[in-house]
Amino acid sequence: MLWCMQAVLTIIEVAGSFWWVGLFYPEKKNTCRRKLLFLIGVATMAALTIIQRGIAMYSRWYLLFCIVMCSLVCFGRLGRKSSVFFLVAFYYETVYCLDVLLSILAGYILNNPGFMMEQQYELGMGRILVYLAARGIGAVLFSFLYFKKDQWFVFLWGKWWYVVPVFEHLILLACDVILTPGEQLLGYSRVRAVIVINVLLFIILVFFYIFNMKKSVSELVEMQKSLYARSYENIVQRRLEGERITHDTKNHLLTLQGLIRSGQSERAEEYIDHLCDSFASSREYTGSQMIDYLISEKAAVGEQLGIQVTLDCGNLPQSRSGQEDMDWAALLGNLWDNAIESCERYAGEKQIVFGMRRQGNIILIHMENSCPASTGRTGLKTLKNPEELHGIGMRSIRYVVGKYHGILKWECRENLFITDITMYL
Repeated sequence: MLWCMQAVLTIIEVAGSFWWVGLFYPEKKNTCRRKLLFLIGVATMAALTIIQRGIAMYSRWYLLFCIVMCSLVCFGRLGRKSSVFFLVAFYYETVYCLDVLLSILAGYILNNPGFMMEQQYELGMGRILVYLAARGIGAVLFSFLYFKKDQWFVFLWGKWWYVVPVFEHLILLACDVILTPGEQLLGYSRVRAVIVINVLLFIILVFFYIFNMKKSVSELVEMQKSLYARSYENIVQRRLEGERITHDTKNHLLTLQGLIRSGQSERAEEYIDHLCDSFASSREYTGSQMIDYLISEKAAVGEQLGIQVTLDCGNLPQSRSGQEDMDWAALLGNLWDNAIESCERYAGEKQIVFGMRRQGNIILIHMENSCPASTGRTGLKTLKNPEELHGIGMRSIRYVVGKYHGILKWECRENLFITDITMYL
């Protein structure tokens, strides 16, 4: 009975590693052969791990084997990505750390320094309970990190995060002495010292990175806000020009009448085109002047590029400050720019559907746009040049959404990129 329970928990552990990677990298279109090889790889890993657990509860060398094996299987399914290797390493190092640390904690609570040694080579209910607790905590932790990745993007997705599995492995390395006969008491002291040192180093590293990354992101966002501020000023000027032209309608009609009567039809057409361009930016969508100007400008750009634009907006409150105007400019401007760029890269029928409305103290933003199939694997990565501009637009969007404690969700489904944003007033 205990052996069956251990086998089930082991299969869940192995399947969980592929679930964890799959959350970040949805499956691309694979041939039947690729899918078959993937299933064989998963089944092989599960079988080998069940055999290993029949020999011993914990093996640091087998942990390294699992990381390499799982990474190779994922590479065959998703392509070679360094972040895939990191996700796999983080998953297994965390699960094994939980197993070992919970075993140490159980021995401390039971006043039994040899508890981990007993569970290492003998399958008992103690080992099953440790497995259950470790995998339950792990499932909660991994789910939390995934669902909060957009709000904590500065904290979670820097290169420094790659050192976390290294810290975890150092803890496991220190725990090896506990499995040495007669060295359990010394091992506990050594483990405590290593854990404290690792935690302190990790906290210092986190604060250092967050400070530098937030400073960098803030500078990039302010740069984009400045760019959109100038664009906003241009839109306002066009709006004022349209209002002035509306006010002078009689004079314009007289001018057109004179041009037509004098046979200057080409100049009359140019004059009409100029009037139409001026009127184009004066449409009202939400009742908020700044947002209406921006939507009008971006929708006009999309239509000029042959993109079918559909708008469904409700009334919104006026911005309360210039800073709020700049935040909306950065958020909506980047959202539209990404959608237009994605449509340009798509060879089929191009379309953008944009909706924005208020429900109580919440503003809901919904956008759908055509996208190449590769977007499902590359996410929101842009193709802009130079290379250092890659991802700045998405950083700005996430920065503004996080600033207002909002929620950002996106997915790619059948050549359609869908973005949903919830903003709290």
